[in-house]
Amino acid sequence: MGQFGTVGNTTGLGGLSGDFGGTTSSVHNISVRGAFGATYQLTQDVKIGASVKTPLEYNYRNVLSTTVGGAQEYQSVKVEQPLEATWGIAANPTPNLLLEADVAWKNWSQSSLYKDVYDDQFLAMFGGQYNLGNWQFRTGYSYATEVLRDEPNGTVGGFKGVGSLPLDTRVPGVLNNNDLVKVVQTTLAPVVWQHTATAGLGYAFSPKFRLDAFAAYAFEGSASRSTLALGEYAVNVSEWALGAGANFKF
Repeated sequence: MGQFGTVGNTTGLGGLSGDFGGTTSSVHNISVRGAFGATYQLTQDVKIGASVKTPLEYNYRNVLSTTVGGAQEYQSVKVEQPLEATWGIAANPTPNLLLEADVAWKNWSQSSLYKDVYDDQFLAMFGGQYNLGNWQFRTGYSYATEVLRDEPNGTVGGFKGVGSLPLDTRVPGVLNNNDLVKVVQTTLAPVVWQHTATAGLGYAFSPKFRLDAFAAYAFEGSASRSTLALGEYAVNVSEWALGAGANFKF
């Protein structure tokens, strides 16, 4: 489902506050991606692996409105989840302890829509799992390089406007061509955290059925952008995530 989190009829430079106006609709689309991977057993206790995920593109029709140029119209956009590559190593120092280290690369700079606001990103991930009877205890840490582009493009996904505000438009002394997109970066796409810690728990009811749960906390990160109309524009964001799942083996 595609939705851009804007609503209302904000007009003029008041929209630079982050309340852009431009009603968004909820649009559904279906797409397909592939994933390929391989592992190699170096020793009895050490294994290496690598995997690739192909891009995943959605086509959202009539998803965001604009009144730039007169009457209201809805604009369409393509949104592409990026090509991803991951490689890593896992080892069992003891029979009950598993340790793993991975590196991932995400090709945001070639992905439709995201390439206007994001750079390519690397992630380093470290984790461990300890088995105690039917219980599994897990913990992990990840570090992500900064993803927001220092100088975004003047448009996002080819949109020509948000509400009454035209994108990729310069007003000498008032507005740079990418000022509005800088505000979009820090309000609609503020992925600014770099450090994340996780903890997890699993219980195997049988050799073929296990329940798992996890909690993750992304420590607060910040980003700031300078615009002519608003001066320095900053955001500070942290995030919690909780999840649970059932796993079956056949």
